[in-house]
Amino acid sequence: MNRSTKVIIVAGVVICFILIPLSLYVMSEQNKTHQDNSLAAEPTRTKEDLLSATARALPDYSENGNPTFEIVSYKNPIPRWYVVTIKMIGDTTNNYAKVLLYDSTDTKDLSLMLGPGTAFNQEELAGKGIPSSLMEDLN
Repeated sequence: MNRSTKVIIVAGVVICFILIPLSLYVMSEQNKTHQDNSLAAEPTRTKEDLLSATARALPDYSENGNPTFEIVSYKNPIPRWYVVTIKMIGDTTNNYAKVLLYDSTDTKDLSLMLGPGTAFNQEELAGKGIPSSLMEDLN
């Protein structure tokens, strides 16, 4: 066997047994990370679900069965937890409040865990078993 044949054989072995498996592993890890991020980021509840759950939990914020507030925004920063920003209907001063809802898969219901309020502290979260990673989204 001449030298060029040996080089070709060694290159083929390196490609088949090292580079291909390594690239497949890297691609599978990237795909796994992408799937994990997309699951956590996308809300599974609709705005209407969040509105009705908040209205049920806050009867003082309703009139004749209709909420006197509207949802300005909401996000699902970690699975099963929703941070909802609300304001009173007709309020032009941009006074917003936040509520924290928890999606219980056992009861298929949303529970009001915190709020309404404009500032929350770490002790409030810890006292109610709320993940501290939600603090940034609440304030």
